[in-house]
Amino acid sequence: MRFLSSYLCAEYKKRLYATFRQSAFIVIIVAIAFFFAAMWPAVNYMFTATFQNARYDLRINGPLTKQDIQLINQNLSSNAFELTGLNAGSVERVYVNGKTFYQNIINYYYQPSQVNRIVMTYFSDGLLLKGAMRKADAWGIDYMTAKRFGVGIGDKIAFDQSIGDRFGNIRKVHRAGIISAIYAPTNEVNGLVSPANPEVTKLLSADGVVFTDVFIKLSGNSPSQAAAMIRSIPKSREWLVDPVPEAYAKGAARVEQTLNRNVRYATIWAALLVYAIFILREQFSRMERRKKNLAILFSLGLSETRLVKMFTLEQILLNTLTGFLGIALGIYVLQGNLGLYIPNETSMSMSVFVAVIILGCLVLSIFQLKYRLRKMDVSRLLVVE
Repeated sequence: MRFLSSYLCAEYKKRLYATFRQSAFIVIIVAIAFFFAAMWPAVNYMFTATFQNARYDLRINGPLTKQDIQLINQNLSSNAFELTGLNAGSVERVYVNGKTFYQNIINYYYQPSQVNRIVMTYFSDGLLLKGAMRKADAWGIDYMTAKRFGVGIGDKIAFDQSIGDRFGNIRKVHRAGIISAIYAPTNEVNGLVSPANPEVTKLLSADGVVFTDVFIKLSGNSPSQAAAMIRSIPKSREWLVDPVPEAYAKGAARVEQTLNRNVRYATIWAALLVYAIFILREQFSRMERRKKNLAILFSLGLSETRLVKMFTLEQILLNTLTGFLGIALGIYVLQGNLGLYIPNETSMSMSVFVAVIILGCLVLSIFQLKYRLRKMDVSRLLVVE
């Protein structure tokens, strides 16, 4: 087998550029197939997972101040509401294990008294990947941000944040805690999650502080009735009021608009078909190109079985490598560039599709190789220039 390995190394040295070009093309084909296979469920998860698990009734997108919240409460008649949590804008600096990151990360504050509702809302089994949000001082971080920072459960993390008001005054916040949960990012909640400690509560009581999102649990009216009341406030033209049912419907509609389901499936199967055709074509052309070399190896006493093993091993290595790199490239584009979370089952199902195609093409190429070897005229090939 060492002799055959040396032969293959010499072959690839002669055709290094052509091999690289063909392999790169196969990798891109697999990446395209994976991209379209994973895009729809990833976008669907981003837009609808929070609403499917929600225990709040309304989300109001700001800017909102404490005065605005009081005004909303007054317009909801006698039906008071509970403030479950809020987004207070983006974080300027994040400190992780002695390293400083300058990132534009959304920070989500929740009321410690509502920790059970937060667990049910954002950190239910559908969203939580690791850890638990069971205590009033629990901190969380989404999967993509945790991966970017190299953060795990139990790691210390801190951040600096500037929260401004409508008059241009800036209030500085510094928070520090220990990560207890890693969750899947969604359109609603991504970045850092931390409890509203006294420092933040003081900001909550300041009339001029502006927040980007406020999450509300109603005690009386239906979400649609409460939304209508809030929208009737003249100033509410600046606000986006989303009852959970409406928000879920909008999210589902955005998913369908992002990528038509029929187009998605057609693109996936077209890409996989091109992948199968290309690797079969490449296998057959390699056999044709090496006819004389095979005749020489036959004349040196190598058996048909050993040659088939050589081709099989070579093909497994090439196809597995290109398939793996293609899937890795698709994951990088979706997660690294677009920030979409890809559930493990999506990656696994696509990997199975690629593996089945590789196996099928390998079986066809083995039969083709055996047929050619048995029909080969060794003496004629040895005299051909």
